Amino acid sequence: MKEIDDTGYKNLGILEYDKMKEKKMKDVFATDYKWRIKLVLKSKLNGKNKILAINTGAVVVLRYSFGVLD
Repeated sequence: MKEIDDTGYKNLGILEYDKMKEKKMKDVFATDYKWRIKLVLKSKLNGKNKILAINTGAVVVLRYSFGVLD
């Protein structure tokens, strides 16, 4: 395993350093979620397909962090 520096290391996509850097990781997940929502809402999909796209493409980002972050 690489030596840990001040930035920490990633384990399963979650940034860790002694304790998890929860605040930073929450910001990363929130930013990515908002970016995906905006991308879907700007598209020319109809209402039903927008909801499906949000459920399959955007909510997945948050679902990944459930149970790992507080």
